[in-house]
Amino acid sequence: MPRYYLHPNQITVGEFMDMLKNMPPSGGLFTEFMGFPLHSGMGSYRGIYEDFFIGVDLGRVSSSVLKIGECYNLLNHKIGREMYGWKGGIYKISKDCPLWVAEAASHYSNTYVTGLRQVLDRGYALVQTQNAA
Repeated sequence: MPRYYLHPNQITVGEFMDMLKNMPPSGGLFTEFMGFPLHSGMGSYRGIYEDFFIGVDLGRVSSSVLKIGECYNLLNHKIGREMYGWKGGIYKISKDCPLWVAEAASHYSNTYVTGLRQVLDRGYALVQTQNAA
């Protein structure tokens, strides 16, 4: 069993899933900083292979934005499955994995997830993040 390290206020995949469950499934997901849209790219985080990332579209025009319900279903499907590290190794995805956002092409950003805030009047949610020191 991997030893997980959480940065201050960093949440896990399971905690993020619990937050998603309580929000309207049709709402889109964006980062709180700069409003970048999230997409369905997910996997082993390049900075720490046993950690997990959700893809973010950094400044490009995304053809589609990941919906809250889609994100929950994708994460739920991945729990218990294996993922492959950037330079090798096999890691099991669990609800205890620390969660990051990263561009899918690089799998790295140095930005971890700290929460989720619903914007009721706009029909979307903002993923709260913080840069690792």
